[in-house]
Amino acid sequence: MFLSKVTLNMRHRMTYRLASDLYAQHRFVMSAFPDLRVTDRENEGAQDQQGVLYRLETDRQAECMFFLVQSRVEADWNRTRELHRDVLCSDQSKEDRRLFETGERYRFRLRASPTVCRVNRDPEGIRQASKRLGLYREQEQRDWLARTGERCGFEIRPEAVLITPQGKREGYKPTPGGRRPHDLVTCFMVDFDSTLFITDASLFSTAVREGVGRGKAWGCGLLSLMRA
Repeated sequence: MFLSKVTLNMRHRMTYRLASDLYAQHRFVMSAFPDLRVTDRENEGAQDQQGVLYRLETDRQAECMFFLVQSRVEADWNRTRELHRDVLCSDQSKEDRRLFETGERYRFRLRASPTVCRVNRDPEGIRQASKRLGLYREQEQRDWLARTGERCGFEIRPEAVLITPQGKREGYKPTPGGRRPHDLVTCFMVDFDSTLFITDASLFSTAVREGVGRGKAWGCGLLSLMRA
């Protein structure tokens, strides 16, 4: 895997558009990958094929904004710099060859979109269409993270997790040919910060590589780790 930190120019108006538009963030990050295709649908497919995960961070003390990006192939940030002139200030990339072992502890940050799937049934018990709902209560979010950890090979202490709501973010996806107004995309986000304990190294490695939870196209799912 490759990890990148891409710092943005806080004096450029496009930086503030990126901060407020999920789809603009998606397009900006994916511009660094050579297999990016023209149509929006193929754009999102390229993200899956190349294992791209990202998160937009704001450092208020340093007064800077930056993307953290993980991918299976090395990003070409010079390509992004050509397409988005004067927006990208600097970029740093490295290859990550970490091998995880059961029993290791890591401090982590995860921006996720905690949801649950509800299924409505008619009086006769016949299954109806399911609906995915956001989890907005803090205890529900802690429980979601604990369940997700079980599936992804790690354990946490739910009561020790710092939860920072990011609210519902929006973006505007152009329609093919521009024949109708842009489609609105939304994603409810929460930041989780705590310490985890690896219970299954194989499951955990897959979770780190493929991302955690939903909303990966919109800046969720990247599990950032530091040895505890």
